[in-house]
Amino acid sequence: MTNDSDDEDAFLRAVANANISGPKDLKSKLAELERTPLFMTALPTDGQENVAFEAMQALLYDGSPEEIATNFKNQGNEAFKERRYKDARVFYSRGLDHKCDDIDLNTTLLVNRAAAHIELGNYRQVLLDCAAALKLSPKNVKAFYRSARACTALERFEEAVDCCERGLEIDPTNDALKRELEVIETKRGEAVKHQEAKRAQQLEIQAQDQALSDALKARNIRSIETGSGIHPAAEDHHILLDPATNTLSIPVLFLYPEYSQSDFIAAFNENDTFGEHIHTVFDDPPPWDAKKEYLPDKLDVYFETRNDGHPKLVRIGHDRVLKDVFRHDGFRIVDGVASFFVVVGGSMFAKQFRKLYRK
Repeated sequence: MTNDSDDEDAFLRAVANANISGPKDLKSKLAELERTPLFMTALPTDGQENVAFEAMQALLYDGSPEEIATNFKNQGNEAFKERRYKDARVFYSRGLDHKCDDIDLNTTLLVNRAAAHIELGNYRQVLLDCAAALKLSPKNVKAFYRSARACTALERFEEAVDCCERGLEIDPTNDALKRELEVIETKRGEAVKHQEAKRAQQLEIQAQDQALSDALKARNIRSIETGSGIHPAAEDHHILLDPATNTLSIPVLFLYPEYSQSDFIAAFNENDTFGEHIHTVFDDPPPWDAKKEYLPDKLDVYFETRNDGHPKLVRIGHDRVLKDVFRHDGFRIVDGVASFFVVVGGSMFAKQFRKLYRK
């Protein structure tokens, strides 16, 4: 067991052995100072050895529980002034760990730790510390004030007002509480506006969804959702209704089964002809068409139907518009995408492909 003078001697020897008087460069000097307790800007991390710090710690833990708790409170206050809020929280917690019998000191440690938690954004911890402080000291105005700030940050405005009013009953001239009431009213107004805007946006989305649903029903379009998605490119594209013209634009997939290739058209207007899009897509030969057979005027377009459970192919002329397809009872939109097969008309593959659907 060591006495006070032994601890002080150990601390002084540790500082002397730190050799901070003559490092070769400024960076080294600053690093040495950082390892000296008097100049530390943060507590050592777990695993760091620092003899001088341990000696200083020994001094902090020397004395009665009240004296030790006071030492940690003072250390926490210094850290807080330097905006080292995590260190401040640790120091206040260590002071509380000693469970001294001084109610005022314990209350101060709790409300000070609550202040550190506010700066760290730990608002629920603020409320816990302030509640504990008020159990010890029911008239502690700082506990009411910091509770109000935490409730405001959590948008618990009614509770925040209640905390301010309770604090003002104790100290009617407290300017901080009066200012906090003004802050609460401002933030509550902002929150109400935000909620109203959010609600208006939700109603607008619901109205758009309903209008789209009505448009699909009016055109007798049947839609199937598998939940798995039909094509990666379609993930961010959806069926759109232009309210000004009451026209639909639908994501369309052109499939080329002969080469296992495809093209995705994000917005195929229902009044567009298939020929328009075929000519756009095949204006330049695709790299996979080595034989240069996929020429716009030679291509046939089909869609698949499953009216009686058996798939069938229906051919579409280039002069037909998309909404003409909607009139076919067997047409389906799957996962928000309309799919069409494209093959070279009269080719051997086209004949074999059509034959598959005759079985």
